[in-house]
Amino acid sequence: MSEQTLLVTGAGGFIGGAVLAALDADYGDAWRVRAVVHHRHPPATRSIAVQTVRADLAEPGPLRGLCDGVHTVLHLATQIGGDPRLCRAVNEDGTARLLAEAQRAGVARIIQVSTTAVYGPGPHRGATEGELETVPVSATSLTRLRAEQAVRDAGGVVLRPPLVYGTGDVWAVPTLVRLLRQSGGLPGGGTARLSVIAVEDLARAAARLTVSPEVTGVFHACDPRPSTLRRIAAALTRELGVVLPTSAVSYQDALGRLGDSGLSERQLHMITADHWYTSHQLWARLGISPGPGLAARLRRHADWYRSVL
Repeated sequence: MSEQTLLVTGAGGFIGGAVLAALDADYGDAWRVRAVVHHRHPPATRSIAVQTVRADLAEPGPLRGLCDGVHTVLHLATQIGGDPRLCRAVNEDGTARLLAEAQRAGVARIIQVSTTAVYGPGPHRGATEGELETVPVSATSLTRLRAEQAVRDAGGVVLRPPLVYGTGDVWAVPTLVRLLRQSGGLPGGGTARLSVIAVEDLARAAARLTVSPEVTGVFHACDPRPSTLRRIAAALTRELGVVLPTSAVSYQDALGRLGDSGLSERQLHMITADHWYTSHQLWARLGISPGPGLAARLRRHADWYRSVL
């Protein structure tokens, strides 16, 4: 593949930084990157040429010229939480403007990272792509679903990861630790099975998609081996040295202990009911490994989590 231009939105974010690292490691001879950032700069690269462009997807008006000369768009920018109006401005309206500019500029391919949260509260047990209805319950998930629908209508590819962990994570593992500590035990005995993915494994999949034009559709992007909540808690204790409760606690007792902690019943439900998804199709179509699994990946990110926990 001759070197072409890849536009990456959200390039300065948690997932965006990992994707740039994956592109730098494996596809430096395939792409020049136009990195679209809002606040944070993208990480430094060694083998791939990066042009940084500042843009705010929440700002009304066209994104004229952003996609000029671009072959592929990798859309990672997203608003998570906060004012529902901001979620709509970034996730829904911003994506629509980006797609309009991509169409005007003749972009050949669009790839978006979305979320399994578009399926709603669950429980979900081993679902394949296309099996579940989408019933998002938050402004974040609803606007991300509308964004991915627009991408799919434009012929794009969508990845749906579940909980993403790794260096830069300030939400998934920190919130899980807070929930377990506030609950005073493992809700439901910790038997719920959950899908997770390390940020570098999600990044490898996204990067591989940029050079796999034959792969189209919607894919679950997660470790194909779900982990129980008890196993996740044990790995956090063993690999990170985090002190967590190990006894079982009922869902109602855990809910009652949330109090005014700022943690929600929806967050508690997410770790107490099964939320796991089949992802074999993605890894088989891309021809890459899903990674070594939870314990090995947590060990790699131990320094980060020790600094934030």
